[in-house]
Amino acid sequence: MAAVTGIDAYARVARGLQRCVGTCLGVALAAVVFAFDSPLWVILAAALVSQFIIELVILRNYAVGMVFMTVSALLMVHLVSPEPPSSLLIDRISMTVLGAAVGAAQSIIISSIVSRRQRS
Repeated sequence: MAAVTGIDAYARVARGLQRCVGTCLGVALAAVVFAFDSPLWVILAAALVSQFIIELVILRNYAVGMVFMTVSALLMVHLVSPEPPSSLLIDRISMTVLGAAVGAAQSIIISSIVSRRQRS
């Protein structure tokens, strides 16, 4: 949905790109937490700190907010999921990139159709 919210096609594509960059950085931070085989209290503390940072920055900088939203989401899913962390990380990146690409393509196609109709 991030890639289809915006005032014009440029804003929608930029938002999708911000989502991809923020998610990739968030996955990298979550991978650091997973790499140390952190105890439960460290995972919970990291998720809480991430949630606090999300609330502070999401309206000002979407990409930075996505970094910490990704960390928080991955840590919380890891707590209840029997899947290995590596599959969570790969799934998160691949689904985000795919969704942003589809949304960006949709935004560009719809924008070009609308501009053609307005010219004629």
